[in-house]
Amino acid sequence: MSGSNKLIVLVLGSSRAKYALFEGDKIRKIKSAQINQDFNLNSFLKREDEKIPILCISVHNNQNLPDLKNLYFFDKRFVLEKYGWQGFYEDIGIDRVCNLLGIAPQPPKGGAKNIVILDFGTYTTLTVVSKPPSPLKGELKLIDSFVIPGISFQIREFSKDNNSLPALSEFDFIHYCMNKKYLEIPESTKQSAYSGIVFSIQTFLQGIFEKYQEESSIYITGGWADLAFELASQDSNISKDKDLCFNGGRKFFEEFIKK
Repeated sequence: MSGSNKLIVLVLGSSRAKYALFEGDKIRKIKSAQINQDFNLNSFLKREDEKIPILCISVHNNQNLPDLKNLYFFDKRFVLEKYGWQGFYEDIGIDRVCNLLGIAPQPPKGGAKNIVILDFGTYTTLTVVSKPPSPLKGELKLIDSFVIPGISFQIREFSKDNNSLPALSEFDFIHYCMNKKYLEIPESTKQSAYSGIVFSIQTFLQGIFEKYQEESSIYITGGWADLAFELASQDSNISKDKDLCFNGGRKFFEEFIKK
């Protein structure tokens, strides 16, 4: 298959890097890594063909990226102005705008008035917009937004300033949740901490659903989307789509760069 229909969508977050290799509109490969002092972007990408373009969605300063061939950048301001989306404050996260672009081609669900995106990444974000008559153009407007510490942040910071507390790990937490240990009585401080994190997610989701579920299409995305979706009350208005940001990046490239 020629490189002309291939695209790498690269997402550089606050603590993790991930990319998706597209062939046409299909994702053929996804890779993720922690961003630390040993992280090397060229080694992480390992392009078999430098002609494959890269669409970068970065929360960092783009000037700090290495010199890569065929590298392009997602421009959130351009998207907001192009489609006439309203009410978005100046420093809203680039990934949140990209998520919306990833949803935009999907058909509306029932008579929902709003779109709600819950992104469970390093930070957990809520983005609520009014749904326009057309998926892309129209009176799409930001009507609610917040950012709170995410699951990874809670795990990492739990014992940071208190040596008497046990250190937590994402691996242990995932294993704890997979075995549904949070349904049992905790047997240690560590297990109590993990159950507390699960409870905070459940309480958070319950509050969001009570406020928005009846009139909204709700999308759960991000690295912790599988867990959040499992803990969510299952309803026809709730969808899980871990690839929203990747698909938004692909759409941006197809619409505004490839042409």
